[in-house]
Amino acid sequence: ALTILLDVSRAVEEVVSPGEQLARPESKSKNDNTNRNGAGFHVCTDHYNRKLTGGEYETPDEFYYREATGLPGKTAPADTPRTWTVLFYDDADFRRAYDPFDDFVEDAHSDVNVNVVNLRDWNDGPASVWHVDDQHQARMLEQWGEVNMGHYTTLKKFIQYGKDNYPADRYFLAMYDHGGGWRGACKDLSHFGYLNMRSIARGISQAGGVDILAFTAPCLMGAIESVYEVRDCVDVYLGSENVSGYVLWHGIMGNICDVLNDSESMSNKDIGGQIIEMVENNPRWSEYPSWDWRTMSAMTTSGVTQAAQQLHLVAEYMSVHAALLL
Repeated sequence: ALTILLDVSRAVEEVVSPGEQLARPESKSKNDNTNRNGAGFHVCTDHYNRKLTGGEYETPDEFYYREATGLPGKTAPADTPRTWTVLFYDDADFRRAYDPFDDFVEDAHSDVNVNVVNLRDWNDGPASVWHVDDQHQARMLEQWGEVNMGHYTTLKKFIQYGKDNYPADRYFLAMYDHGGGWRGACKDLSHFGYLNMRSIARGISQAGGVDILAFTAPCLMGAIESVYEVRDCVDVYLGSENVSGYVLWHGIMGNICDVLNDSESMSNKDIGGQIIEMVENNPRWSEYPSWDWRTMSAMTTSGVTQAAQQLHLVAEYMSVHAALLL
C-alpha cells in the first residue's frame, strides 16, 4: 500500500549572509513564490545562512543535519546515499494546466534521510530538474529543454537521473497530470504524447524500478488493470478509483517527507498505510463539501497476479452463464 508528501516549515534564527548582516524581510511570507534569482533558486521560504560561534557560517540544511546527528557543522553531500529519494514527475504540459510546482515546493522538503527531486514541464516551456532542500527552497539542477513527458524515455531518464545523483535505499515516484485508469496517465500537449500503462511500466522497469508509485492527481488510477502492469517494477501502488486532484495532496506532502525520513525500520506497506490516513484526514476535504468520495487506496503489487487470475475466472463464468445473470 502507498502514497506521497507534506508541510513542516522550520524557522531560522540569527540570520546573516556571508558578506553582511541581514534583517529578515517582514513583508515576505513563505508562500511568496515570486522571488527568483539568476542562480536558479526558487524561494518559497526565507533562507539565509546562520552565524556560528567564532564567525563561521552554515546553511540551514547544515544546521539541521548537525542538530539531528550531533556531527559537527556540515551536512552530508547531496549524493551521499540516504534512506529515500522522492521523485516528482510534474507533467503540466496539457491544456489549461495547473502546475503544482509552487505548492509542492511549499510542502515537500529534503531531510537527513530524504532527498526531494522534481522534474517540471509545462505547456510551451522547457523542462527543468530541481532539488528541494530542507527549507522548501528549490534549486535548479539542469535544464532539459523541450521534452515529451508522454514518452517512456523521459520517465526513464528522470528516474535514472535521480538514482545517479541522489542515491538512496528506496525510491518514491509521484506522478502528476490527468489519468485514465487502465489507459494510463500523463499526456504531453506539445508532443501529443501519452504514457499508457505499458509505457509507464517500461520506463520504470528500465530505470531499475521504484519502491512506491503514487498518482497524486491523475483520476481513475486505482484500477487493478493499472496495478497489474507495474507489478514487476513497483512494490506499493497508490491511486484513486474515482476522480482525484492535486488539491487533496496539497498540505500533506511535507508530512509524507517526515514519515519517510523516520522510516528506516518501516516497510513500504506500512508507509503506504500512513499516507492513506494522511489523505483521508487532509483538512482540505472541508473546502470541497460536495466531494463526498474518498477512494484513494494503497496496494501491494505482490498479490495482484493471483487477484487477476481469480478475476479472469469470474469473467469467464459470467461470459458463459450470462443468461443466468439477467
